[in-house]
Amino acid sequence: MIRTAGKYLFVALFLNVSIIVFSQPSVQFKWSNYKKVHKYSHNIFLSQFQSNFISVLKNGKYFEVIKYDSTLKIICETKFKIDKNYEKIIGIWQHQYFIYVATTHDLKNQQLALRIRIINTDSLQNKISSFNLIVLNENRFSRNLYFKISENDSSVDIYHPNTHKDENENQTLTYYTYSKNLKLDDKALVEIPYKHSLCQILKVEKTDSTNFIVYTKQFYIRAIEKRGMSPNYFFGFYKINPTTDSIAKVYLKNNNIYLDAGRLRHNANSAEASGFFSNIYQGGKQGIWYLKYDYKENIVIDTILKFNQKIKDLPSNKFQKSVFKKTIFESFYADYLIKDKNSKRVIVAEQFLLIPASFGSSYTYNRFYGDILILYLDKNLNIYNGRRIIKAQNTFNNIGEFSSYYLERNDSTLYFFYNDNLSSIKKSKAQQLIWHKSSCLVLFKSNEFSEEKKILADYEGIGGIIQVRDMFEIGKNKFLVYARKKKKAKLGIMTFTEN
Repeated sequence: MIRTAGKYLFVALFLNVSIIVFSQPSVQFKWSNYKKVHKYSHNIFLSQFQSNFISVLKNGKYFEVIKYDSTLKIICETKFKIDKNYEKIIGIWQHQYFIYVATTHDLKNQQLALRIRIINTDSLQNKISSFNLIVLNENRFSRNLYFKISENDSSVDIYHPNTHKDENENQTLTYYTYSKNLKLDDKALVEIPYKHSLCQILKVEKTDSTNFIVYTKQFYIRAIEKRGMSPNYFFGFYKINPTTDSIAKVYLKNNNIYLDAGRLRHNANSAEASGFFSNIYQGGKQGIWYLKYDYKENIVIDTILKFNQKIKDLPSNKFQKSVFKKTIFESFYADYLIKDKNSKRVIVAEQFLLIPASFGSSYTYNRFYGDILILYLDKNLNIYNGRRIIKAQNTFNNIGEFSSYYLERNDSTLYFFYNDNLSSIKKSKAQQLIWHKSSCLVLFKSNEFSEEKKILADYEGIGGIIQVRDMFEIGKNKFLVYARKKKKAKLGIMTFTEN
């Protein structure tokens, strides 16, 4: 199938026409007019309200909010600026006509604020209002304060670790539940039974009105990984009810291997998590760990699964971070832990490296997004199949918006949309997609029985390169997309068709 795709691709290139030459599936595009943008501009938010569309761009020194009608004609736009030295955007959401932009803001006198900007999209000419929603006081025992935000269907959840007066106090966090227009609905203090200076909070989620799932990384001494003979950390999984002071917990420890943090999924009665592990500190990945804990029955299933030869022999882009670590799984990080209907599991991971550039300032980097690894686990948590999507994307001096992938799921089939290099289709070794003229939009379909790869459109056919990672679904097989061509950008509606 791939050879056939390559043959038709060669014909399309030879004839110098940019058309979709493959059979179904296919895509059709509807585009807005181009808008002038800076070289390293990118989209950070897409949304739909009624028949209008909203795009928020990072464009040079400013963030621009643009409103489109149903025909993708620009109705109005406005812009705002954040202090790049003291502010960082950590969340954006929309409620009715309003867009809320949340940033962390370093204030004077060792204070950290969660700052909110409110943008009225009904009339973008109105003044953008802003205020500090939460302000924290830092001290020498709590230097690494931060805010985390998650958006749900009807609420916005925010949590942060608390400041502590004593080095030996237990780790605590405050969890807020706000309506989307930022009216406080609930507030809870959650305590983790471990010393705060040795406890990193990886994830917190509210399972119901009273219970919280907390996922932590905890250290024996000093809150850094040790390069010695054995790891000095473990993972903690907690179900905590602050109202009744009840707590259920399980620890994942291994003194012989280094465990990656991985991914967590949960329901009201159980939690499960999985990630990679290495034999040496920051070494190549040797396999996966898996844990499942039933809070009601206190049943724990944890296992270490080394990659078998079938997984090791999967084709790859042959990229190696260094000459010292001879492993093709060196730089993979777990992205998704998926439960299938038949009690099987799927783990999706991607290769990622942040590489300092060989020239320019110390703030100049190349970001490498490599192969995608798909692992299929049976109900007994054994790896029985695996696939590796070969790609090699490399972006310079931005945050990789046009790299990585977008994942959709239809029953047991996974749909991966990503940008690839046209020349890599015809060569056995992948060519890195550095910048955009050689790009094409690719669909890779995978389930436990089969795989299929299709090129949907090339750079000329799209009129740019799509920011695939942040596609926004607006209907069944219909997506709002952002594309850029040199110093021009446009909004589009991509319709995906499949027989």
